[in-house]
Amino acid sequence: MAMFLNTYFGVLIVYVVFTWLFAIIKPLNYGIYLKLLRKTLYVLFILTLGLGIISGRVDLNDWLFIVTVTALTVFIDLSVLMTPSILKIWRTEFQNGSEFLEEMIKKNDKIQKSMVAKVGYMSVLIQKSDLYFEDLQIPENQREYAKGLETYLEQYSDEFGLKVHIREFPTFFHENESEIKDKIKTELIKIDRIHNFDFNYKEIDEYIDAVYNSEIISMVENDSMIIPIYLENRNIIVVLKNDKGTLLEVDGVHIANLVYLFDSYR
Repeated sequence: MAMFLNTYFGVLIVYVVFTWLFAIIKPLNYGIYLKLLRKTLYVLFILTLGLGIISGRVDLNDWLFIVTVTALTVFIDLSVLMTPSILKIWRTEFQNGSEFLEEMIKKNDKIQKSMVAKVGYMSVLIQKSDLYFEDLQIPENQREYAKGLETYLEQYSDEFGLKVHIREFPTFFHENESEIKDKIKTELIKIDRIHNFDFNYKEIDEYIDAVYNSEIISMVENDSMIIPIYLENRNIIVVLKNDKGTLLEVDGVHIANLVYLFDSYR
């Protein structure tokens, strides 16, 4: 039986290492396949024990040995596969290994509902645009334009717990690509200093190219976006930051469209 026990220990060690690596490398898939992993553990236990009995290496009368092996299998199931995490300290409620998947589903559902709400509100703003701009005076200078634009964008940002910061930088007349990108770089450095984004300057060229090509930059670590917008008579960068809400990709698109809408009425 000692040889049987050593063999079974070896199988369990390989299995535990496999599940541990699987949980680290692909945590979402681990949550999805948790039930299958648990069933596999008990199938291994039954097969190994059955082969041991058939080969005569396990004595059915040795209940202490069988109970020990069974307890070891159950212990691995509970301690490795079903590792509990405390959800509420005082009530000591536990979630099983599929908690990651459940949290992802809830998060995606929340994002979907938020997106629907934002699309709906954007539609309302567009429908009311004629009424909004009816009594507004045309901005006389750059400062008034920026202030009016910020007030207009705040209709959207304030509704969803976001903040906007508008940066206007020189237009590009008769300049080559290199000169334009130098101006973009200067503006990005200013934005970095103002908002403490802590840019990775090894990737600054990627940010410059994105702004040059009118692509929205998602600053995931800072829960912010940099939105470049090129209008007929001015260049604008809107910094959109999360304050109390949830920042989604659709927010960047909506803000850009609102800027174009504002400019069309000016």
